[in-house]
Amino acid sequence: MYLIGVFGSLLLLIIAGFHWYWLFGGKVGTDRYINLGKDGERIRIPKPLILVTSFVFLGAGLLPLVSLGIIPIPLPRQLIDAALIMGICVFILRGTAGLVWSLAQPEPRDIFHRWNIGLYTWVCLALALSYGACLLA
Repeated sequence: MYLIGVFGSLLLLIIAGFHWYWLFGGKVGTDRYINLGKDGERIRIPKPLILVTSFVFLGAGLLPLVSLGIIPIPLPRQLIDAALIMGICVFILRGTAGLVWSLAQPEPRDIFHRWNIGLYTWVCLALALSYGACLLA
């Protein structure tokens, strides 16, 4: 259980790192995480939204470490458990909704949808499992 929780934390911290990279102008991988708009062009995501997203992933990555006692932050256990339960719900919802949405796209699918089906859905479900392991630990 412990290692599954740490794995999820590291994965979320890596995702946060990617968002920091994109925030400061990095371009690698942007065709895989931003889908096409109705006009066929990539949707432009404002920098403040990327900044907020990177902090959300950072917090989500630190939560398992706090839950497992690796980072000692004096928070009530009920608050930590509630955050883990909310995270489990969010990751399951994102994983399943993303899969259904991408499968509903007409062929040929955009590169974003192929990555969503092949990777993002499974990462979200693995993160839900990781949060569940932290909850049970």
